[in-house]
Amino acid sequence: MAKNGRPQGGSAYSQDVITAITKARKLADVGYLDGAIAEYLGVSKTTVKRWKEEHPEFGELLKHFRDKNIADGAAALKKSACGHWVWDTKAFVIENAIRTVKVKKFIPPNPISIQYFLGNLDPEHWRHRRDELEMANEPITPIAVNIVAQSARIEKAATGDESAQGGES
Repeated sequence: MAKNGRPQGGSAYSQDVITAITKARKLADVGYLDGAIAEYLGVSKTTVKRWKEEHPEFGELLKHFRDKNIADGAAALKKSACGHWVWDTKAFVIENAIRTVKVKKFIPPNPISIQYFLGNLDPEHWRHRRDELEMANEPITPIAVNIVAQSARIEKAATGDESAQGGES
């Protein structure tokens, strides 16, 4: 074996990666990106990039799983944004015995998923606008309230002073 840990007599791809493709496929299937796959395989991200260019089947494999994960994520986001029905099992005590019953349960839409989904689907109408956010961050001018005058009116009303009943005195 060479000093860098690769077997002699062939490229790292032809020797090491052929046996590691199954591992890379599993990692790509659960959403790992090229950098994490490279780290797991013990090579640089540049090496993985080169392998994808030199060996199209390797690049296609990673692209296939990346596309699959994007599609799965989009479907899950839509499901979360729209709400969905699931089957659930409920346990009841009937005549001193525990009975389980399958019931259909509605999972309501998630407001954050709705915002994200619509913001990406129709950004012209649903994105956060910078000017609106900047206005929301402007300092609020305090309002002066004359509490003493109001307390005096309440006190006059409580003592039966008729001048307080009709308005300003």
